[in-house]
Amino acid sequence: MTDPCEISVVRWPGRTRSAEDGLAALLTAYHLQTETEKGAGVAEADGLPDRYRAEISDPRSAFADDVVLVALSGSATVGCLVVTAPADGRSEIKRLWTDPEFRGRRIAS
Repeated sequence: MTDPCEISVVRWPGRTRSAEDGLAALLTAYHLQTETEKGAGVAEADGLPDRYRAEISDPRSAFADDVVLVALSGSATVGCLVVTAPADGRSEIKRLWTDPEFRGRRIAS
């Protein structure tokens, strides 16, 4: 089991390509799960709505104005959080996801 102290959080885009690659995988898992919870489940990312596929294929552009935090365990991306750029003085949490294998380790806290 990974010690929670071994998890680091970095502001994305980070300095490594692996964080960006891992973010796409986390976003895929997030969107597949949330679509299932909404009763519109699909088996693969190709079945997701266009706006979600755009996030997965190019997170850098999709979240260009937002703050993206990525949790890393070594070089593995294990969690993410997207906070929108302020609009009318308010921001919104858009994506909060932890890889199921890493849940219960206070990553999202």
